[in-house]
Amino acid sequence: MVASTKRLVSVLLSGLVLATAHSIDATAENSDLKLVLLGTGTPIPTGPTGKFGPSVLVEAAGQPYVFDCGRGCGIRLSQVYGPADYPKADTVFISHHHGDHTVGLPELFVSNWQARRNRPFRVWGPPYTSELMAHLGLAYAGDVALRGRGAQRSGALEAQVTEVIEDGVVLQENGVTITAFLVDHAPVEGALGYRLDYDGRSVVISGDTLPSDNLVAHATGVDLLVHGVMSPASADYLVSSNRNNPDRARYIVSRHPSPAQAGEIFSRVRSRMAVFYHFEADLENPGQRLIEQTRDTYSGPLTVGRDLMTIYVGDEITVVEPDAQREPPGAVVEE
Repeated sequence: MVASTKRLVSVLLSGLVLATAHSIDATAENSDLKLVLLGTGTPIPTGPTGKFGPSVLVEAAGQPYVFDCGRGCGIRLSQVYGPADYPKADTVFISHHHGDHTVGLPELFVSNWQARRNRPFRVWGPPYTSELMAHLGLAYAGDVALRGRGAQRSGALEAQVTEVIEDGVVLQENGVTITAFLVDHAPVEGALGYRLDYDGRSVVISGDTLPSDNLVAHATGVDLLVHGVMSPASADYLVSSNRNNPDRARYIVSRHPSPAQAGEIFSRVRSRMAVFYHFEADLENPGQRLIEQTRDTYSGPLTVGRDLMTIYVGDEITVVEPDAQREPPGAVVEE
């Protein structure tokens, strides 16, 4: 769970920074929604002290919902819930089938053995999600057979898969409503963003998308918009490291929003707070270039996410930086 010694920043309804403190007050702890950035990185592995792959945890009505399952997803969930309890996160929503968004899924799926789940592992995603989960079952068939011997339970790893092909509500339970909607990650077909509503609060996770009118339509006025971005650091690295095919690298850069483009979306959506994830930050000044370039098109509340950053969404929005023992502090929150 989130330690009480972490630095936090409270944000008023107006979006202005209110104060900093060294403990989480009861108001934040009792917020209607809690969001944890499990991973904010890219497909580029950055080592044990770096950023894990894109993944977002949202807690509502006491239930964990995981949006994408990038590299290290299981490790981050273990840090949030503890090694014994992290497999309870058995409800996953996939935005698209690029491997950096799904490579952590097998670990969470097979953790059924620790969880002793009493229901199937639940997965929503675009077309081919059924094939993905079926092939995971085949890949781990040996594990299933070995662990099933002598056990007083079924040896099968069960998955309940729902494929999403159009905008609409995909799950309603315990007052939680999750809506999927199509976004623009061409040439990928069927890429999705997701919106979660609970008790008058709302969160949108963009997935990978260029500026999208459909995202704006589904996210306008939400409390929290978590959005990907192609940072200057990522763009420079991709082009410089692909000397044999720089045009391909530039194409990849062009399929993700620049800070200025993301700022235009934020200005249209008018969420109470916008949060960047799925990027590589400059090591010398984390997040600062993102802030500066986004300010060309957006002047509202903006947070540059970090792995294990926790955000409480209630009457106030409270941003809690990661524990310094897990990774260096440095979340950027601007008025």
